[in-house]
Amino acid sequence: DTVQLVPISSADLTRPARRPLYSVLSNEKLHKAAGLAMRPWQEALRDYLREKGLFGEA
Repeated sequence: DTVQLVPISSADLTRPARRPLYSVLSNEKLHKAAGLAMRPWQEALRDYLREKGLFGEA
């Protein structure tokens, strides 16, 4: 299964506070502290959409 996302630039987002132009969400601290690894965001998004009945079968 695939989900198509439409990319937009940070400049096109209306945000209440200024954000860095480039920032990466790292899960390195979680992995080092708890030995946990986050699953790929694509998989998590697909499962979330399925749970909400918005994508494929639940």
